[in-house]
Amino acid sequence: MEGATTVAVAIVGVLGTLLSALLTQRAAARATRVELAHAERERAREREERERADARELRRASYVALNQLARAHHRALGTWYEARSPGARTGVEAEERAPREAAEKARDELNAAYAEAQLAVSDEVLTAVSRLVLPLFRIQEALEKRSSPGEGEDIAELMGLASRRLYEARQVMRRDLGISQLPVERPEDHGKR
Repeated sequence: MEGATTVAVAIVGVLGTLLSALLTQRAAARATRVELAHAERERAREREERERADARELRRASYVALNQLARAHHRALGTWYEARSPGARTGVEAEERAPREAAEKARDELNAAYAEAQLAVSDEVLTAVSRLVLPLFRIQEALEKRSSPGEGEDIAELMGLASRRLYEARQVMRRDLGISQLPVERPEDHGKR
């Protein structure tokens, strides 16, 4: 009987040794799977963060270009309007042509930035910029068609409207980036001293 007990103890010992190696291997494989899954989730989270940061930077760059070019177009139209106003010096063809060319160049650059932004910015921002671009183009069209002061649309009113919409578009962009809580509508006393 003692021999049977010894054999039984030996068999249990061998089985224990074999099972312990198997269980250790399974535990290590499970730990590796958990670790790999965690690493994959971490990489996915980092990739999503990079994509969000890249998208935000693309929006920011689009907003900077739109704001800068819309302001430049508004300024160029104002210069052209002043050059066509009563009392403005006339007769020098180059001086009369320069404001128009500057406005046309500014319009073309704004159009290019707007086309690019259509694929990168939110609908809310596009709506605000569209509301801005419309009066700018109406001013340009009125200046192109006007043969003498006083004809066509009231350009001064359109310039004021474009100025208000420029402020509004800029505020919508800033809110979208999370850097402003100011009202979208321009206060009545804004810019007055």
